Amino acid sequence: MAEEVDAGLPLQEEVVRRLDLITNTPGAVLKYDTNGDGVLDGQEWEVLRSIVEAEVVREREGGHEEEETWTIQEEVDDPHVDLPVMEVIDRRYEVLREIGRGAQGKTLLARRRADGHYVAVKELIFAELENWKSLELFEREAEVLGRLDHPHIPSFVDSFSVDIDDSLTRFFLVQSFVSGSSLDVLLARRERISER
Repeated sequence: MAEEVDAGLPLQEEVVRRLDLITNTPGAVLKYDTNGDGVLDGQEWEVLRSIVEAEVVREREGGHEEEETWTIQEEVDDPHVDLPVMEVIDRRYEVLREIGRGAQGKTLLARRRADGHYVAVKELIFAELENWKSLELFEREAEVLGRLDHPHIPSFVDSFSVDIDDSLTRFFLVQSFVSGSSLDVLLARRERISER
């Protein structure tokens, strides 16, 4: 993307400006449309957003390719960045932003109120479930993660559901937050990944 960065804009505003330019340029989104359906779904949109964020940061830092790109953790650790609370779940988790989306759910960056630690909250969106098997698999994933303890996987924190009313229940799986780019982002950037 060969474009001037407006250094006067805050990072997220510049990212939004760039995304608007891309989505309003005929054919520009096609290279991010990995499933070829002509539109960017949630996961494709997140990949595009991550790439644009990394490009803006790299350009603002002088375009040094060898430097690490911006990550959510850097935003979280920066005391000057005040992430607004979008929602409070179960009076325990403050949702700060969406960090991923799939066919039946989404993943949220949240802060645990008890100690201020950042966590990844995976929500199964009940209305988008194709069948009850998806709920069963989600619950099984929580059960298995609760038994695992390994330094190279996010640790299990919590699993719970919240009844909104008689007809709607929200299901959540909470894990430790791990900073970094997703595999989708690395693949979209065509980065080589070593076995190590």
